[in-house]
Amino acid sequence: MQAFPSAVRRLCFKKMGGKTLHSQARTLALKVLKYFEDEKSNKTYLIPVDKALKRACAATGISKATLLRIKNEAKKTDTQTINPRKKKKQRTNKIELDGFDLCALRNIVDSFYTVRKEIPTLKKILAVAKADINFPGEKTTLRRILVNYLGYKFKKCKNARRVLMQKPDIAAWRARYLRRKKENSELGADKKPAIQSITASDWKKEVNHIERLEKEYWEKDRLGEMHQREFIISFGGEETSSSESESESENEDMMDGIEAISYSDNE
Repeated sequence: MQAFPSAVRRLCFKKMGGKTLHSQARTLALKVLKYFEDEKSNKTYLIPVDKALKRACAATGISKATLLRIKNEAKKTDTQTINPRKKKKQRTNKIELDGFDLCALRNIVDSFYTVRKEIPTLKKILAVAKADINFPGEKTTLRRILVNYLGYKFKKCKNARRVLMQKPDIAAWRARYLRRKKENSELGADKKPAIQSITASDWKKEVNHIERLEKEYWEKDRLGEMHQREFIISFGGEETSSSESESESENEDMMDGIEAISYSDNE
């Protein structure tokens, strides 16, 4: 009797316990089982034992050409027959941070500029994030969150190291907010009558507006600070500061009619 190639022997006699057979394998197993049960019932071989290939075709229902091809492939490789079915890659659990963690992560990045006086790199931010907020991810996840959720980008500096910087549009909004804040502080005594002109209903209306925006962002599972621009309530008339450029006026139209503090002489 001709010996099986080592690959075929391993395939035939490998323990299959605990493994799930797909429908095609189950059908093949039932065909083989039925063939040998028929031989048992007849108490004789349905096909002579010296015709191995013909017996295999009858038992499995596979054509002679296919069996010969499988046999030749096994002889060439002398390895276990490769299953054409590709295993799907298991998806790793995607790490998502809530609004509080995103806010804390932004504060960590800002602290490198304001407190530590250092250039924030991915390695430094990751170390602080793991210590302060128990960040569960690694560099790849942290980079994705900083870029996609917090609006940062990485840029090469003079020594070819990649450092974290805010995108131009976000930096422009911050600069505009600081400039308006400075203009409002320069009003000095004029701020008092402007504040006194605000009624309780006006204040309640603005508070409700902010609460509605916050609710919308929380429903979208996004932190309001990620997309919400800084708001400054207008206490004065409809006139705007003459120092505002035309380009800034166009951007201000996107701020839902909220503008810098101004004081009208008519009040």
